[in-house]
Amino acid sequence: MKPLLPIVFLFLMTHPVFAQTFDSLSMNNIGANILAGGKVFGSEDGGKDGIYYPLSENIKNNTVYAGGYWLGGVDMGGLLHVAAQTYNQSGFDYWTGPVATNYDADYDNRYNRVWSITRQEINNHTLNYNSEGYIMPEVIANWPVHGNVANGEPYYLAPFTDVNNDGVYHPDQGDYPIINGDKAVYFIINDARLPHTETGGNPFGIDIYSMVYAYNAPDIPFLHNSIFLNTRIVNRSEQTYNMLFGMWMDFDMGNLYNDATGCDTLLNMYYGYNRDTISEEMMENGLPAQGCMMLNHHLNSCLVSKNDFSVQGNPNTPDEYYRYLNGLWKNGAPLTYGGNGMGGDIATHYMFSGNPLSGEGWTMLNADPPFSPPTDLRVQGSINPFSLSPNEQICIDMAFPAAQAPSGTPMPHIAAVAQLKEYAQEIQDWYDTSFGNCAIDLLATGVHDFTANQPEMQVHIRYDMASQNVVFDISSPYQEQVNLQLINMEGKIAQNYQAVLQKGSNTLSFSFTGLPQGMYIASVSSTRNSWRGKIIVPF
Repeated sequence: MKPLLPIVFLFLMTHPVFAQTFDSLSMNNIGANILAGGKVFGSEDGGKDGIYYPLSENIKNNTVYAGGYWLGGVDMGGLLHVAAQTYNQSGFDYWTGPVATNYDADYDNRYNRVWSITRQEINNHTLNYNSEGYIMPEVIANWPVHGNVANGEPYYLAPFTDVNNDGVYHPDQGDYPIINGDKAVYFIINDARLPHTETGGNPFGIDIYSMVYAYNAPDIPFLHNSIFLNTRIVNRSEQTYNMLFGMWMDFDMGNLYNDATGCDTLLNMYYGYNRDTISEEMMENGLPAQGCMMLNHHLNSCLVSKNDFSVQGNPNTPDEYYRYLNGLWKNGAPLTYGGNGMGGDIATHYMFSGNPLSGEGWTMLNADPPFSPPTDLRVQGSINPFSLSPNEQICIDMAFPAAQAPSGTPMPHIAAVAQLKEYAQEIQDWYDTSFGNCAIDLLATGVHDFTANQPEMQVHIRYDMASQNVVFDISSPYQEQVNLQLINMEGKIAQNYQAVLQKGSNTLSFSFTGLPQGMYIASVSSTRNSWRGKIIVPF
């Protein structure tokens, strides 16, 4: 464990609910230890292995010591709210489970955990759920789809496929979890249960739904060397906030005192690498670089801080955490371009944004005066500011690629950064093609009712959580006018929309903001075809 801040043992002993549950995700050439809390990456015992790369049978080659969620924002009355987590040494700003009325033993039994699941388990379940002798995996049986509404919890908490279209999770009838990747770890946290003892900040009253996942893709290098994180933040309070979200990262490339950091604004990525070519403790087969990139939001700031209590060191107050999220130093001074980032003439939000391989621009390797002598570093990166109204949410997709330079490459510690950026660009291209903007189904259903003897219109419904839209992906055999409706369970039309379909692929959408939570019939109809399916307005 890194000695940093006073460790309040009495506080932890008198609040056993803070014992965070833990699992690991190892796939291909990279792995991570995952905690069900604001400190997302790290181990339960403080061991040095938040993210480890490359995978080895004998050694966990760490590239990240720890990484966690930071949130800061101001409500409409001007009051500052902050929820952030570092090492769990001073306390906690997040707790397992959604915002609720009562946090009792039953609540803790349901939520004080992570849910670790594989694509293979899901596929086996879909094939054999009704077969004699089939034993359902515990994680599928207890996938956290439904909250206790009587306790103030949302009804839908985790994504699943509703095979029989009844809006209820019945795994014994063939329903199954929805995950990204080939292995995933899911957890739910909130910041409202107790006072914030890590930052001292005022709570927001938010839920955070997180899925860490990876793909079994040994033939696709950018997937073979990456893990991913889907984060959905829901405002469960009655306040509207102007907010910032950040991912705090403590990169450690073996020897924690010999690291360098940088950011790439075009890739929306910040990263860690080694200062020199010395093969360090715990590093095998070459020196790595490790990144954290925002896939569906632009990077607002990237600021590096030290493991000390200087004006460029560890934050201590809610204001200081919030300033770091805004790309400012602890005392409110602006980050300036060049040297150690202070006292310059040009204000910037992006620290060490140059190219360490070519030496162009401002890097930690050419900074004069230097940022610091070799020391332990952290990076606070945030996305562009956003507003979050009551019951509104934002969805954030992140990738954590790692890379090594090919064997024999000159300056392998820096060449690893070049390889990392190649992977990052490939990840972004793949994400933009495959995912869009964080569109993840909370509930996949569908009942088809096509007119006889007509070519079928293919319809897929999904949620775009970022824009609060129901999205219809429609493949039409004709160019024709179509009518889209959402009909509530009383038979009343809640939304109505007319459009002209083009022959081929079409994407149509309308907002579900303001609609009461519950089940609706989605209808797509034309003179030749009709389609209807049950969907859930989740929030």
